[in-house]
Amino acid sequence: LYICVCSIILACGKNENLVERPDGEIVLQLVDSFPLFNDSVVYQHFDIGNIREGKVLAFKYPLLDLTVIDESRDFHQISKSGDGPEEHMGFIESLYDSEGEYLFVLQQYNVSKLNVFNDKYDFVGSINLSDALAGFFPAPYESHLRIKKLKKDFYKVFIALNSTTYNRYEKNYYAGFSLAELTVDIKKSTVEDVQLRLPFSDNQVIQQALSDNEKFWKVPTPYFDIGADEYYVYYDFNKALNVYGQDWNLKRIYPMKFIA
Repeated sequence: LYICVCSIILACGKNENLVERPDGEIVLQLVDSFPLFNDSVVYQHFDIGNIREGKVLAFKYPLLDLTVIDESRDFHQISKSGDGPEEHMGFIESLYDSEGEYLFVLQQYNVSKLNVFNDKYDFVGSINLSDALAGFFPAPYESHLRIKKLKKDFYKVFIALNSTTYNRYEKNYYAGFSLAELTVDIKKSTVEDVQLRLPFSDNQVIQQALSDNEKFWKVPTPYFDIGADEYYVYYDFNKALNVYGQDWNLKRIYPMKFIA
């Protein structure tokens, strides 16, 4: 079992490095591969955020050990399954910050936390999110984690939410919020501020469905991404991409139609 690194080339004309292809054909060129095994050890989930530096972060399931596989094909375990300060339990998601200074690992479990490692994969600290998100818990399984650097060692952390009190088939669930924006201090391992964003009550589709007692969506969790000065949010029930400004004012809506 290997992870393969390919370059994707849209062949729309002649190229001296390519065999001539019909216009519009996509060509994959294998440039490298990483072995995903070490004797009897096999990994099942990967973060390739640092693949350009020759490193892949690998997760074993169900043990959730974190291991770095580097370009020399060495395996370096940086964290293991457990409930200790540097360990993980429950569903996890990882993300490198844009400057490669830190690795963030989000854990969804009885106690949700954000573990932080530096660029050498040394443990920096663990941030408890359960208290900061009272009434909610992170939903990385359905959505994801996003990070935005504010200044040295201070970051905005954006997390899709689920309720700890109501399930999504209850009307009271939709009195809550779908996204959290946290300001965290990496060095102190603290949450300095929490802002709950995008209340369901602001969405006309949700309100009409609740009024008609007709829930037609499977997942209310938003899929989102963070730009330099805009936020991009998609809900299944809206079938549209919403673009927000930095103050979360709605700027544009792009309807989306998916063809089966």
